[in-house]
Amino acid sequence: MTSVTRRSALQLLALGCAGGLAAACTGIAPASPPAQAPATASSTQPRTGGTLRVGVLGDLLGLDGHLTTGLDSLRRVWDVVNILDDKLNTVPVVAESLELATDARQMTVKLRHGLQFHTGRELTSDDLVWNFTRLKDPKVNPTYANLVKPFAAFETPDKYTLRVQFDQPNPFVVDALPNLSIIDPVSFAQNGVTRPVGTGPFTFVEYVQGDHLTLRKNPSYWDQGKPYLDDVRFRIFTDPQAMVTEFEAGALDLALQPTLNDWVRTQKEARNQALLNQNSGNYMGAAFNTTQPPTNNKLVRQALQFALDRQRIADTIWQGVEKPLTLLWYPTSPAYDATKDKTYAFNLDKARALLGEANPGDVALDFNYAATLPDFGRVGQIWQADLDKIGVKLTLKPTDPVALTNSMQRQQYNGVAVGTGFYGQLHGGVVWTSPYFGPVNNYAGFKDDKYTQLTLAVYSEADASKRRPVYDAWNDFILDMTPVTAIGTQLPRALARPNVRGTLYSIGGNYLDVTAAWLA
Repeated sequence: MTSVTRRSALQLLALGCAGGLAAACTGIAPASPPAQAPATASSTQPRTGGTLRVGVLGDLLGLDGHLTTGLDSLRRVWDVVNILDDKLNTVPVVAESLELATDARQMTVKLRHGLQFHTGRELTSDDLVWNFTRLKDPKVNPTYANLVKPFAAFETPDKYTLRVQFDQPNPFVVDALPNLSIIDPVSFAQNGVTRPVGTGPFTFVEYVQGDHLTLRKNPSYWDQGKPYLDDVRFRIFTDPQAMVTEFEAGALDLALQPTLNDWVRTQKEARNQALLNQNSGNYMGAAFNTTQPPTNNKLVRQALQFALDRQRIADTIWQGVEKPLTLLWYPTSPAYDATKDKTYAFNLDKARALLGEANPGDVALDFNYAATLPDFGRVGQIWQADLDKIGVKLTLKPTDPVALTNSMQRQQYNGVAVGTGFYGQLHGGVVWTSPYFGPVNNYAGFKDDKYTQLTLAVYSEADASKRRPVYDAWNDFILDMTPVTAIGTQLPRALARPNVRGTLYSIGGNYLDVTAAWLA
């Protein structure tokens, strides 16, 4: 057995980036470094108490801890087995330790003793089994069902120990676990998803659909002294400009995912904090609906790729803060290949020729994006103008975020649907569970046995020295078939008032953690 209390000791990622991920990410950072989240270590002693007022864009899919949407708001009701720090070390949370067998076919989790759900009941290894078993059902969450699919058998020799047997090598499991919230099975059986209960730093108080979510300090949290805040109140906005207006008027302490224009302006004015997660691997992803014509035709999809001017988008809309991507990989990932990432350099002549070869007739597509993300709409406008030059009609279709996610999961959209993907900075194994690039239940509806085999090889190859050809084969296949694509990096950003301290972005970039946040 190999201890994974230190992620670097495993050498599973083989990132080859001396100085850690934070240093390696400077290649995709703005030329002028942005203001960063305040360091957790401060000469000022954290103050306890107060309510943090947070603005978020878009409503929650629901209150189920095993869903992926709305985690900025609700995530801290629950804990996870472990997280990754900014050097990719494993940091135990509900676990006291994790061990992975040398063949990556078994994992042992030792739980902290006395860790309690918000109801006062102690967390046990049986609770982990229940959570992982529920997550294996694709009806709960198809993405996470892929993630726990290799979990073949569970053993609980005592209430603090769980052994998981995998049906194939699973070398990247500790990087997947930070996604999986541990919910309380007993409370779930009693209340369903109406009143979420976990072991996290905040307890659920109230949710009013489309308006607000309120969380309260968990006085029995295992990390003694935290959280510092008494309450966190999330206000739900549909208009990013309205959110920023409220922030600048002093009605919000924190505003998540403002438009890039507002973020850049705030950074320049320097009156408030402009936060950016440079350790993130988030990307703007686009899925082509492969279940219906004309995007079920590979040549049409390739034509659409060549008609996408990524560099112009990065220079104008993203103002140099974000960088173009075609594959999801950041330069920090061992799967990254700079040459392959330029496969679809902007070329309208190639796009026109491919359309001629495909002969799809009149092509009319929708560009489906979240109405709360006007920057994505501006990307669509550039694509729309260039496609018009080769006779393709692209109609911009701003959509409610929850409705958009549902339509993407079921492929109930015409043409192209865009959103945000995660973990492009990590190892190649992350594609197994990606809703964009994964071989099962992806947003494009793309199914191919060879693709499944290639992705499984990427996910399960435990020998770092053998991964490069595996990554190359996967990259080549996805570039040729191109059911999905990345468009560019999407570093998570936020605005914070000067008195907000102790915020910390998660390594995956999904959420801004306020467990250690406080108000000066």
